[in-house]
Amino acid sequence: MKQALPVVLKYLAVVAISCLLAFVISQNIASAQVTVPANVNNMGSNASPGAYKVESSVDTWRDAARSRQVPVKLYVPMPASANSGHTKFPVILFSHGLGGSREGGKQWAAHWASHGFIVVAMRTSAAMRGCGKARPRAIS
Repeated sequence: MKQALPVVLKYLAVVAISCLLAFVISQNIASAQVTVPANVNNMGSNASPGAYKVESSVDTWRDAARSRQVPVKLYVPMPASANSGHTKFPVILFSHGLGGSREGGKQWAAHWASHGFIVVAMRTSAAMRGCGKARPRAIS
């Protein structure tokens, strides 16, 4: 039990620091001035598509710090005309979860983009390596 105590204390310290950082970052983000399209604040029914046409593209970004490729899919709202005045949109970073791909959640991503959000759907490194766990065997 005495051997586990330092590990638990380190874990709790990391959690406490993470919570503090999240709080500080959220306060800074909350005070930032962002131009949000008018329909984002009044989206009405969440089931209805938004006012923007959505274009998507697939790309692979290079993470030089970790020497790895990051597969991404971008969903971008396209204004009805070039003169619409909307050039900046809020961004949603979407992660599919364990074992998925950048295609996971594409209905959500396209829906959010239709309401004026740029969505970056990425495949995480944990999903690429399977979190180091072996896949379960099929039972027949």
